[in-house]
Amino acid sequence: MIRTEVISFADMFFDKIADVTYTVADLAGTPQARVDTALWRIHYCTNAIQIATGPNPKANLIDMMTLVSLGRMAMEALPLSVCLAPTPESSKIPFAVWSSRGGRLRAAILPRNS
Repeated sequence: MIRTEVISFADMFFDKIADVTYTVADLAGTPQARVDTALWRIHYCTNAIQIATGPNPKANLIDMMTLVSLGRMAMEALPLSVCLAPTPESSKIPFAVWSSRGGRLRAAILPRNS
């Protein structure tokens, strides 16, 4: 039962990620934005597939919620102008780095290196 729900959620997650990344790429209108959003789409969808098809359904559920929650935190911390900027330097979609210090999970937004 849990496995089916996690896989169903992952399917919905793929659709949402695809919609958003295609929208951002279209709004930015640059070749670099298309590349960056494609890499973002591949990154999130690959991780979601690996999580949803893992051997332990309960751990898969926790991992999926963590992926979605931390991914959302990372994207909300980023101004939209950075994603839609016309210059190659500022149009890079960042990756989030997570660390556990003092028992709390913290996000650091780092620009992607070319």
